[in-house]
Amino acid sequence: MRIIAGIAKSRPILSPKGMGTRPTQDYIREALFNIIIKHVPDAVCLDLFGGSGALGLEAISRGAEHCVFCDKSYDAINTIKNNIKNLKFEEQSTLIKGDWEACLNKIADKNIKFDLVFLDPPYDFKKYSNIFETFNKLNLINDDALVVLEQEKSLDVAEYDGFSHIDSRDYGITRIHFYKRRPVNE
Repeated sequence: MRIIAGIAKSRPILSPKGMGTRPTQDYIREALFNIIIKHVPDAVCLDLFGGSGALGLEAISRGAEHCVFCDKSYDAINTIKNNIKNLKFEEQSTLIKGDWEACLNKIADKNIKFDLVFLDPPYDFKKYSNIFETFNKLNLINDDALVVLEQEKSLDVAEYDGFSHIDSRDYGITRIHFYKRRPVNE
C-alpha cells in the first residue's frame, strides 16, 4: 500500500498483519479522494476504524489539518503509529486506542469536532445507527461535514437522523456511501 497523492505521494504505508483488518485498496482510495477532494484541505478528520490509517494519512497528505485515528486492535494502533512516524505526520495526528464508542467519548472530552469522517469498519459490523446517534449525542460533527462509510455492497442504504445520504459508489464487493451532516437548525 502507498499514499496516492499530496506531500507524501508514493510513500509506502504498512498494513496490520493477519485478516483482522481489510485496508481500503489503493484504487478505491484514489477514486474516493477524487470525489471528496474539496472537503479535504484544512479539514479536521476522524478515521474511526483506523486499521492501517490509510484513509486519514491520505487526507493529511492532501492537506487536512489534523486526523484522529481510532482502533481497538493493538496491531492496528502500532501500525498506525509507525505509519504516522514514517510519514512524519506526528503533529497532525492523534491516536486513540479503544472500541468506537470509547474513542468517541474520549474525543468528546477533548472538544474536537470533525469536518470529514471515515468509517471503514469490519464487514460484519452492524452498529452503524449507533455511531450516527453518538455523533449527534456528543455533538462531534460540524454542520455540512462529510461522513464516508465503506461497507459491503450487499447492504442497503440507510438513513440516519441529522445526516443526508448524498451518494453511493460501488467498487467490486465494496460500496462507499457519502453522508452530509445537516445543520442542527434544519
